[in-house]
Amino acid sequence: MTISQTELQTIIQLIRRDPEVRRQFQDALQLNGLLEVPTRMDRVEAALEKVAESQRRSEERLSRVEQRLDRLEEIVTRLAEAQLRTEIEVKAVKTEVVSISDRLRGEEGRRAGERYERKIERRAPFLLGGGVGGGTQRDAVYSHIQQLMAPLYRTDELSSEADPMLADIIWWKESCYAVVEVSMRVDRLDVLRASQRAHSLRKAGVDAVGVVIGDEWLAEDTLTLAEDEAVEWKVGNSYSAGLLDYRCIPV
Repeated sequence: MTISQTELQTIIQLIRRDPEVRRQFQDALQLNGLLEVPTRMDRVEAALEKVAESQRRSEERLSRVEQRLDRLEEIVTRLAEAQLRTEIEVKAVKTEVVSISDRLRGEEGRRAGERYERKIERRAPFLLGGGVGGGTQRDAVYSHIQQLMAPLYRTDELSSEADPMLADIIWWKESCYAVVEVSMRVDRLDVLRASQRAHSLRKAGVDAVGVVIGDEWLAEDTLTLAEDEAVEWKVGNSYSAGLLDYRCIPV
Protein backbone atom coordinates (compact mmCIF):
# COMPACT_ATOMS: atom_id res chain seq x y z
CA MET A 1 0.00 0.00 0.00
CA THR A 2 1.32 3.45 -0.90
CA ILE A 3 1.27 6.20 1.79
CA SER A 4 0.91 9.76 0.56
CA GLN A 5 3.11 12.57 1.76
CA THR A 6 0.26 14.09 3.74
CA GLU A 7 -0.48 10.83 5.53
CA LEU A 8 3.23 10.39 6.35
CA GLN A 9 3.38 13.84 7.91
CA THR A 10 0.26 13.10 9.94
CA ILE A 11 1.83 9.87 11.28
CA ILE A 12 5.10 11.64 12.20
CA GLN A 13 3.20 14.35 14.09
CA LEU A 14 1.16 11.70 15.92
CA ILE A 15 4.34 9.81 16.94
CA ARG A 16 5.89 13.02 18.26
CA ARG A 17 2.82 14.03 20.27
CA ASP A 18 1.60 10.73 21.64
CA PRO A 19 4.08 8.72 23.78
CA GLU A 20 1.97 5.57 23.55
CA VAL A 21 1.93 5.74 19.80
CA ARG A 22 5.66 6.37 19.81
CA ARG A 23 6.20 3.32 22.04
CA GLN A 24 4.07 1.13 19.81
CA PHE A 25 5.95 2.43 16.80
CA GLN A 26 9.33 1.61 18.41
CA ASP A 27 8.18 -1.84 19.38
CA ALA A 28 6.88 -2.45 15.88
CA LEU A 29 10.24 -1.44 14.40
CA GLN A 30 12.34 -3.07 17.24
CA LEU A 31 14.31 0.15 17.69
CA ASN A 32 14.83 -0.15 21.48
CA GLY A 33 18.18 -1.88 21.03
CA LEU A 34 19.33 0.77 18.59
CA LEU A 35 18.30 3.55 20.88
CA GLU A 36 20.35 2.02 23.66
CA VAL A 37 23.53 1.93 21.53
CA PRO A 38 24.75 5.43 22.52
CA THR A 39 24.32 4.54 26.19
CA ARG A 40 26.22 1.27 25.71
CA MET A 41 28.95 3.03 23.77
CA ASP A 42 29.32 5.50 26.63
CA ARG A 43 29.76 2.62 29.03
CA VAL A 44 32.25 0.91 26.72
CA GLU A 45 34.20 4.13 26.35
CA ALA A 46 34.26 4.61 30.10
CA ALA A 47 35.43 1.01 30.58
CA LEU A 48 38.17 1.50 28.00
CA GLU A 49 39.28 4.65 29.78
CA LYS A 50 39.51 2.68 33.02
CA VAL A 51 41.53 -0.04 31.27
CA ALA A 52 43.82 2.61 29.78
CA GLU A 53 44.28 4.23 33.20
CA SER A 54 45.01 0.86 34.78
CA GLN A 55 47.50 0.10 32.01
CA ARG A 56 49.17 3.47 32.55
CA ARG A 57 49.49 2.82 36.30
CA SER A 58 50.83 -0.69 35.59
CA GLU A 59 53.42 0.75 33.24
CA GLU A 60 54.43 3.31 35.87
CA ARG A 61 54.79 0.57 38.50
CA LEU A 62 56.76 -1.57 36.05
CA SER A 63 59.03 1.39 35.30
CA ARG A 64 59.65 1.92 39.03
CA VAL A 65 60.33 -1.82 39.48
CA GLU A 66 62.82 -1.76 36.60
CA GLN A 67 64.56 1.25 38.13
CA ARG A 68 64.81 -0.56 41.47
CA LEU A 69 66.13 -3.66 39.71
CA ASP A 70 68.76 -1.52 37.98
CA ARG A 71 69.81 -0.06 41.34
CA LEU A 72 69.86 -3.54 42.92
CA GLU A 73 71.95 -4.86 40.04
CA GLU A 74 74.41 -2.00 40.53
CA ILE A 75 74.57 -2.71 44.28
CA VAL A 76 75.08 -6.43 43.67
CA THR A 77 77.86 -5.64 41.18
CA ARG A 78 79.61 -3.38 43.71
CA LEU A 79 79.22 -6.03 46.41
CA ALA A 80 80.64 -8.69 44.09
CA GLU A 81 83.63 -6.47 43.30
CA ALA A 82 84.16 -5.75 47.00
CA GLN A 83 83.91 -9.48 47.76
CA LEU A 84 86.47 -10.23 45.06
CA ARG A 85 88.85 -7.61 46.47
CA THR A 86 88.32 -9.04 49.95
CA GLU A 87 89.04 -12.58 48.73
CA ILE A 88 92.20 -11.37 46.99
CA GLU A 89 93.32 -9.56 50.15
CA VAL A 90 92.52 -12.58 52.33
CA LYS A 91 94.43 -14.83 49.94
CA ALA A 92 97.41 -12.47 50.08
CA VAL A 93 97.26 -12.44 53.88
CA LYS A 94 97.06 -16.24 53.97
CA THR A 95 100.04 -16.48 51.62
CA GLU A 96 102.02 -14.12 53.82
CA VAL A 97 101.01 -16.02 56.96
CA VAL A 98 102.12 -19.30 55.35
CA SER A 99 105.38 -17.67 54.28
CA ILE A 100 106.01 -16.32 57.78
CA SER A 101 105.07 -19.69 59.28
CA ASP A 102 107.47 -21.45 56.92
CA ARG A 103 110.25 -19.03 57.80
CA LEU A 104 109.57 -19.49 61.51
CA ARG A 105 109.59 -23.27 61.13
CA GLY A 106 112.79 -23.03 59.11
CA GLU A 107 114.39 -20.77 61.70
CA GLU A 108 113.24 -23.03 64.53
CA GLY A 109 114.55 -26.04 62.65
CA ARG A 110 117.90 -24.31 62.13
CA ARG A 111 118.13 -23.41 65.82
CA ALA A 112 117.12 -26.91 66.84
CA GLY A 113 119.84 -28.26 64.55
CA GLU A 114 122.42 -25.94 66.09
CA ARG A 115 121.38 -26.99 69.60
CA TYR A 116 121.62 -30.64 68.60
CA GLU A 117 125.04 -30.09 67.04
CA ARG A 118 126.34 -28.41 70.22
CA LYS A 119 125.00 -31.29 72.29
CA ILE A 120 126.77 -33.86 70.11
CA GLU A 121 129.98 -31.83 70.26
CA ARG A 122 129.89 -31.83 74.06
CA ARG A 123 129.23 -35.57 74.10
CA ALA A 124 131.88 -36.38 71.48
CA PRO A 125 134.39 -37.84 74.01
CA PHE A 126 131.77 -40.40 75.06
CA LEU A 127 130.44 -41.05 71.56
CA LEU A 128 133.88 -41.40 69.93
CA GLY A 129 135.76 -43.07 72.77
CA GLY A 130 137.94 -40.17 73.93
CA GLY A 131 140.25 -37.98 71.90
CA VAL A 132 140.27 -34.27 71.17
CA GLY A 133 138.61 -31.92 68.72
CA GLY A 134 135.33 -30.06 68.37
CA GLY A 135 133.41 -27.79 66.05
CA THR A 136 135.45 -26.16 63.29
CA GLN A 137 134.26 -22.75 64.50
CA ARG A 138 136.60 -23.20 67.49
CA ASP A 139 139.91 -21.44 66.89
CA ALA A 140 142.11 -24.32 68.09
CA VAL A 141 140.34 -26.86 65.85
CA TYR A 142 140.29 -24.52 62.86
CA SER A 143 143.99 -23.73 63.16
CA HIS A 144 144.89 -27.39 63.49
CA ILE A 145 142.90 -28.42 60.38
CA GLN A 146 144.27 -25.41 58.51
CA GLN A 147 147.79 -26.72 59.05
CA LEU A 148 146.79 -30.21 57.92
CA MET A 149 145.23 -28.86 54.73
CA ALA A 150 148.20 -26.65 53.86
CA PRO A 151 149.58 -29.05 51.19
CA LEU A 152 146.43 -28.57 49.12
CA TYR A 153 146.23 -24.79 49.20
CA ARG A 154 148.19 -24.28 45.99
CA THR A 155 147.15 -27.39 44.15
CA ASP A 156 143.42 -27.78 44.60
CA GLU A 157 140.34 -25.59 44.85
CA LEU A 158 137.79 -27.33 47.07
CA SER A 159 134.03 -26.96 46.84
CA SER A 160 132.23 -26.13 50.07
CA GLU A 161 130.86 -29.69 50.17
CA ALA A 162 134.42 -31.06 50.15
CA ASP A 163 136.04 -28.53 52.51
CA PRO A 164 136.89 -30.00 55.95
CA MET A 165 136.92 -26.47 57.36
CA LEU A 166 133.13 -26.52 57.04
CA ALA A 167 132.58 -29.85 58.79
CA ASP A 168 130.43 -29.83 61.92
CA ILE A 169 133.07 -31.57 64.05
CA ILE A 170 136.64 -32.65 63.48
CA TRP A 171 137.87 -35.21 66.01
CA TRP A 172 141.18 -37.03 66.29
CA LYS A 173 142.85 -39.78 68.26
CA GLU A 174 146.56 -40.33 67.64
CA SER A 175 146.85 -39.80 63.88
CA CYS A 176 143.33 -40.91 62.93
CA TYR A 177 140.78 -38.15 62.21
CA ALA A 178 137.00 -38.33 62.11
CA VAL A 179 135.21 -35.80 59.89
CA VAL A 180 131.77 -35.64 61.43
CA GLU A 181 128.48 -34.33 60.00
CA VAL A 182 125.70 -33.96 62.59
CA SER A 183 121.96 -33.96 61.85
CA MET A 184 118.92 -35.08 63.81
CA ARG A 185 117.69 -36.81 60.64
CA VAL A 186 120.66 -37.96 58.58
CA ASP A 187 120.10 -37.52 54.86
CA ARG A 188 122.09 -38.23 51.70
CA LEU A 189 123.75 -34.80 51.71
CA ASP A 190 125.10 -35.41 55.21
CA VAL A 191 126.64 -38.68 54.04
CA LEU A 192 128.12 -37.16 50.88
CA ARG A 193 129.62 -34.19 52.73
CA ALA A 194 131.23 -36.47 55.33
CA SER A 195 132.64 -38.64 52.54
CA GLN A 196 134.01 -35.77 50.45
CA ARG A 197 135.49 -33.83 53.37
CA ALA A 198 137.25 -36.92 54.72
CA HIS A 199 138.56 -37.57 51.22
CA SER A 200 140.01 -34.05 51.09
CA LEU A 201 141.95 -34.69 54.32
CA ARG A 202 143.24 -37.96 52.93
CA LYS A 203 144.49 -36.10 49.84
CA ALA A 204 146.45 -33.90 52.23
CA GLY A 205 148.08 -37.05 53.64
CA VAL A 206 145.90 -37.44 56.74
CA ASP A 207 144.31 -40.69 57.89
CA ALA A 208 140.64 -39.62 57.93
CA VAL A 209 137.22 -41.24 57.94
CA GLY A 210 133.83 -39.68 57.33
CA VAL A 211 131.24 -40.05 60.09
CA VAL A 212 127.58 -39.11 60.40
CA ILE A 213 125.77 -38.82 63.76
CA GLY A 214 122.02 -38.38 64.23
CA ASP A 215 118.82 -39.67 65.78
CA GLU A 216 117.43 -41.35 62.66
CA TRP A 217 117.93 -41.91 58.95
CA LEU A 218 115.84 -39.63 56.77
CA ALA A 219 115.30 -42.42 54.23
CA GLU A 220 115.95 -46.14 54.08
CA ASP A 221 118.47 -45.87 51.24
CA THR A 222 120.65 -43.40 53.19
CA LEU A 223 122.25 -46.25 55.16
CA THR A 224 123.06 -48.02 51.89
CA LEU A 225 124.69 -44.84 50.59
CA ALA A 226 126.77 -44.56 53.77
CA GLU A 227 128.02 -48.11 53.25
CA ASP A 228 128.81 -47.41 49.59
CA GLU A 229 130.73 -44.23 50.53
CA ALA A 230 132.60 -45.95 53.42
CA VAL A 231 131.07 -43.45 55.86
CA GLU A 232 130.80 -44.64 59.47
CA TRP A 233 127.78 -43.75 61.55
CA LYS A 234 126.00 -43.55 64.86
CA VAL A 235 122.27 -43.25 64.30
CA GLY A 236 119.98 -43.59 67.25
CA ASN A 237 121.60 -46.12 69.56
CA SER A 238 123.30 -48.07 66.78
CA TYR A 239 126.96 -47.84 65.70
CA SER A 240 128.57 -48.95 62.49
CA ALA A 241 131.34 -51.56 62.88
CA GLY A 242 133.95 -49.09 61.67
CA LEU A 243 132.92 -46.46 64.24
CA LEU A 244 133.08 -49.07 66.99
CA ASP A 245 136.66 -49.78 65.87
CA TYR A 246 137.42 -46.04 65.92
CA ARG A 247 136.13 -45.83 69.50
CA CYS A 248 138.61 -48.54 70.46
CA ILE A 249 141.65 -46.59 69.24
CA PRO A 250 143.67 -45.72 72.34
CA VAL A 251 143.99 -42.08 73.30
